[in-house]
Amino acid sequence: MKHIKKKYAFESKELPNELADKTIKVTNPKLTDLNNSKITVPFIQTDDGTFVKTFKFSKNSNEHIIIPIPDLTLVYFDSAYNLNKLRIEQEEELYKKLKVNEVKLGEQSINEIYRYYGYATSCVISLFTTLESFMNQMIPDNSIYQKPLKHRTEIYTKEQIQKAIQFEDKIKDVLPQLLDITFQLKSPAYTHIQNLKKLRDDIVHTKSDQNLKQQEELIKRLLKFNFEETFNSVAKFINHYKPDYVIQCDCGVDF
Repeated sequence: MKHIKKKYAFESKELPNELADKTIKVTNPKLTDLNNSKITVPFIQTDDGTFVKTFKFSKNSNEHIIIPIPDLTLVYFDSAYNLNKLRIEQEEELYKKLKVNEVKLGEQSINEIYRYYGYATSCVISLFTTLESFMNQMIPDNSIYQKPLKHRTEIYTKEQIQKAIQFEDKIKDVLPQLLDITFQLKSPAYTHIQNLKKLRDDIVHTKSDQNLKQQEELIKRLLKFNFEETFNSVAKFINHYKPDYVIQCDCGVDF
């Protein structure tokens, strides 16, 4: 797939009344505006009149900037996409430069595998973080999840759900209960998501052994992993809950 359309965490043509009453809208921020201590949650309007939530940041007392808050779920997906492009390019270099009977191990050889492993693992971690971020984002504020057990029922707030409930339990139990939306757990897309989680877990918790067999197997799994179908599956999963949330950009440029 091509790169996705980027969005801000908050973007709206109108501000909710509770926000409009408590904040100052900054249309064309100047240094004097940013130094105004009354501006606690500035909103900037884009060229098309959309309000975007930002925050004021000071690296030192003499310099202030306003940073628009991006949609972090899409940031992780976009990051994974860009890392995957680098991974694909680096995999081609691996096969080109490390052929049996032709390779001469040296600085260039170790650089090739370092780069490939770095791009591939970072891509996997970013793509899985996309899912974790999205599911936490979809949990309604002030929601209560009830987990029935044999002799009692456990109650979880949103904060507790995010911290204490396991990834697959959120998919199987939490989101269906809170959103009344269920994802097909026997679908090929969910199988790809499960494979992504397993690979991500094994990367984050890399195991070691004396004969380096586990390290070898991990690199082989990365080389065999179906990245394209996994990207499509992650997008399908997200759009099942929030239609047209992950969409390809129509700018015509492939960054």
